[in-house]
Amino acid sequence: MTGWTTVDRIKAVVAAEFDVPIMEMVSNRRSRPVVIPRQAAIALAYSLTPHSSGMLGRLFGNRDHSTIIYARQKISKLRNDDRVFDERMRRIEARLKPPERSAEVQLEFLIGPLFDAPASCQAAPMELAA
Repeated sequence: MTGWTTVDRIKAVVAAEFDVPIMEMVSNRRSRPVVIPRQAAIALAYSLTPHSSGMLGRLFGNRDHSTIIYARQKISKLRNDDRVFDERMRRIEARLKPPERSAEVQLEFLIGPLFDAPASCQAAPMELAA
């Protein structure tokens, strides 16, 4: 998946999907209802943000970078083994995906009002002092 989102947004969407408070996902709790959403958020954050494992460890409760690597592996295995879990992750990814913009809208942005300012907004030509 391409395009960046924020770790905070990922945490919020995952927390909502798994019905877990965000603060629990960054806590030291190790119970399954908290660990799986935390690992899912970590895996998504690794693939959807430019952050390193070390930085993600800090953003998820000062965890070691090896914990981030383990979370990615665990979620990958869960997705391969559990179709329902994979569908849940796809639903989360869809919510995190930026809205599609057509090429026409993008082109309109490039040639639109930013570059074709109305006459009332255009600066008068400056005269150079002799």
